[in-house]
Amino acid sequence: MTTDASQPTELQMMARQTGDLLLAKGATAQPADIRSVWNAFAKMETVPSKKYSAYDAFKARTAANDAIDRMLKMGEGDKLVRDVRKLRKGAVRVTVDFRDVEDLPRNTTELKEDDEGSKNNFFTPTDPGRKRYTLYIVWQPDKTPNDMPLLDANRYALGLSELADSVFHELLHVWYTHVYPNDHLGHGGGYNDRFFRQRLRDFKDELLVLDKTLKRRPPLRPRP
Repeated sequence: MTTDASQPTELQMMARQTGDLLLAKGATAQPADIRSVWNAFAKMETVPSKKYSAYDAFKARTAANDAIDRMLKMGEGDKLVRDVRKLRKGAVRVTVDFRDVEDLPRNTTELKEDDEGSKNNFFTPTDPGRKRYTLYIVWQPDKTPNDMPLLDANRYALGLSELADSVFHELLHVWYTHVYPNDHLGHGGGYNDRFFRQRLRDFKDELLVLDKTLKRRPPLRPRP
């Protein structure tokens, strides 16, 4: 018995049919890489720090990328980025701008203290349903050994963790203004603020574990 080499074998036919069936059912579909999802709607800008050498002209972009990666590695960070990507059918765009507090734009009314003190991070515009946003994130140093006894269980030791938390916090505002457009911004006494606070808490609980297990680097002290 001879076979036609141009025709697929029975085994090849079965393999093709199985592959077609899996594709039809979506069984082979995998979640998109979270960095790719982030890059689809977000970009980053940095103004090098004049106070912290770890964020100078040579290291600022690397540090900012590391902070974003740290945020993306958290389960709640991954979920939030995918949620924001879906807003307005994928039309929302975000710029994350890292800089010293002294370099923040002063022609805005959004500048205010956040829940943990005067880090001065903010997002703009705050109007519900907009398509383009800027998240202003202030460079944060590592805590020095002298600071450590003063830290409580809810404080980060590493500057990159503070930055990751800040990016998540401001991005969460963007999500909130779209999902609850007639409410406050997330922690202004609105009816749905509990959802904002819970997502913040879930993210922070996860990141605090990582922050406390990472090997401590030399503290980032202000330049003399």
